[in-house]
Amino acid sequence: MLDKVVVQLEDARDNLEVRVHERTSKLKAINEELKRFTYIMSHDLRNHLVNFNGFAEELRFSVDAVTETIDEVKQSLTDEQQATLEEHLNEDIPEYLAYINTSVDQMKRMVDAMLTLARMESRQLEPEVIEMRELVREVTTSLSTEIREQDVQIVTNVLPSVKADRFSLERIFTNLIHNAVIYSSPERQPIITIGGYKDNESTYFYVQDNGIGISSDDTTAIFDIFKRAGDNSVAGDGMGLALVKNLVMRHRGTIRCDSQVGVGSRFTFSIADDLDNEELSEQPLASKQNAGSQPASVN
Repeated sequence: MLDKVVVQLEDARDNLEVRVHERTSKLKAINEELKRFTYIMSHDLRNHLVNFNGFAEELRFSVDAVTETIDEVKQSLTDEQQATLEEHLNEDIPEYLAYINTSVDQMKRMVDAMLTLARMESRQLEPEVIEMRELVREVTTSLSTEIREQDVQIVTNVLPSVKADRFSLERIFTNLIHNAVIYSSPERQPIITIGGYKDNESTYFYVQDNGIGISSDDTTAIFDIFKRAGDNSVAGDGMGLALVKNLVMRHRGTIRCDSQVGVGSRFTFSIADDLDNEELSEQPLASKQNAGSQPASVN
């Protein structure tokens, strides 16, 4: 009787493994198709935007030519007609062209950001043991100009080594530290604290600041593509944190933000300790993993 139960359990396990393998294969195929679609659409959109920009410039040249022609004959027009023409040629049309150019530039930045994400997703990750104190030092050195301009104090706590893709971690820390710098508070000296710790089967890292903070309503949405929070006068395409989340997820990790307006923010992310090369290359772009599933707190 016991042998029969064991056989049934083994059969059930084998069937489950087959189903998991089939679904994993389907997800991989969907993921690859999604990456191809994103890249092709972004590339094609960019070409059309370049055309829009070119035609807008040609239209501006045409308006200048029309203006010169009208200047030669406007004496034959009534004062009202001249005023109407001048309003259209000197105010309305330049305003509309400026709007077109601004919109095209904004869309080009968004398309470029999508292409960057698609390229990053398709890049093969190369795990290695990384001395994180050295990596963070290199990142802060690369950001030294803006750190110095904002008079930012960098505090580095314990940073455990981790096995991960070096390029990805450089991008993650560069984005998080850069954000902490540009969203610093004018009311106090900016202090950015960077550290990490090991817990269970993951290694955690955090970047904490005493900046302007983020509304609790936005601490999850800021990881969505093109989503920005806080001071929108700060230049940016709303892509940085989406890229950070994507890179963290490819390391089978999670990321979250704890923040309070007027106090500051803390971004905490994890890297799984038992990753292998295959896992690092197969985290799907379409994954819906919750960015806030791991605990973190503001010190």
